[in-house]
Amino acid sequence: MSEDNILDFFEREKSIKLPLHVKNLLLLAGFDNKISLSKLEVEDITELERIGREIVPYIIDKPDHEKYLGYFKNYPQGFCIFSGHKKLLQEMSQFYKNFSNKKRVLTDASDTPAKKTPEQVQIEGHPRTSTKPRDVDSEKQNIYSLLMNWISNFCSRNLTFEEAAHVSKEINKMKVDISHEDPNQCFVTCCICLRELKIFRNQNGFWIMSNIHKHFKTHLNTYSNKKFSKNISISSSISNTASQENDAIYVVENEIKQEDCEEN
Repeated sequence: MSEDNILDFFEREKSIKLPLHVKNLLLLAGFDNKISLSKLEVEDITELERIGREIVPYIIDKPDHEKYLGYFKNYPQGFCIFSGHKKLLQEMSQFYKNFSNKKRVLTDASDTPAKKTPEQVQIEGHPRTSTKPRDVDSEKQNIYSLLMNWISNFCSRNLTFEEAAHVSKEINKMKVDISHEDPNQCFVTCCICLRELKIFRNQNGFWIMSNIHKHFKTHLNTYSNKKFSKNISISSSISNTASQENDAIYVVENEIKQEDCEEN
């Protein structure tokens, strides 16, 4: 999504309409990008009002005052942003803050190696023969986080902002389940086509996930080549084709490791 229509994107997602003069003031004050909007505070709204009263009359031609001052076009010195519109600005700030935080958490998870705890260390020559329920839950969460991270990073590199946001709504359908009968196999339900995929732990304790990587990449590559439509869900706009790839991402005793291959 281009920064020029970032305000329009918020309006569509929330099904609301910001007053034109408030939008123009935001752009004039530099709130034309996700970072600035995510950090917009009450003090910034007060500053917008000051800009309307003291700056707009001197830099904007009088015939255009209505575009920046609304009902105060003939009385700029009394300009203020109505309380209801202030609530919308605060909601917009939270909207982009949540979106930025979600991407930051996922990125940090990929850049920072997981720290081993004593329980996660497998003593050489004494592999574990059983997995405690809480260890299974932790391992499931690690696999889930890794896949979420990979999908998010792929979307940020290959999809527009709107498409990535749409995909993020579908990700919640993904499920990870490790068999208690056979702790060396895991079932992952694709969040896009809802197909159940199987991965296995090798004799060294690594989870081999290359097939899932390729499966998601096929979906998302197909989706990135299609025209985005808010009325068409991602599930109906992509193919359900899955195949093998040479890349491999592993999870070892709750520690996620990535081989040398670089994802596109």
